[in-house]
Amino acid sequence: MDFPMKKILVVDDNNINRKAVAIPLIKSNYKVKEASSVEEAFNSLNKERFDLIISDLKMPSGKEGIEVLKKAKQVSPSTNVIIISAFGSIDEAVEAMKEGATDFLRKENLREELLIRVEKALEHQELTKENVLLTEQNRTLLETMGKEYGFSNMIGKSQQMLEIFGLI
Repeated sequence: MDFPMKKILVVDDNNINRKAVAIPLIKSNYKVKEASSVEEAFNSLNKERFDLIISDLKMPSGKEGIEVLKKAKQVSPSTNVIIISAFGSIDEAVEAMKEGATDFLRKENLREELLIRVEKALEHQELTKENVLLTEQNRTLLETMGKEYGFSNMIGKSQQMLEIFGLI
């Protein structure tokens, strides 16, 4: 699936690792912004919206990737977040998912899986948006149909007709 010019924020304190994520995304026509710290990521999140955030789990002061995840969900709940880690354990993956991460990716699998996981996350986001839109359209249609075709517009106010309406 092709998502040209979707905006992705890549957060990693290690320049080489950050570029290893950013460069394939740029080559795949994504608009990428890089942040080398949690503070820089927070500044970016406060200024603009992203379609996806990819954040390293462990940065100099501990589990800061989870902090980026929480901030992203606070400012834009519909934004998907993929957490990456070189030392990812199952417990950390579970914790990230409980906090709202879309996916958890080990850096050792980055080269093979990055673009596939990004496409899946963005596709999931598009389907979620479409589902919300269709649900709202359905609700509006049902309200309109109920007003136009409900029993309140039926002719027949006799006692017998009211009893029949009551049975329906």
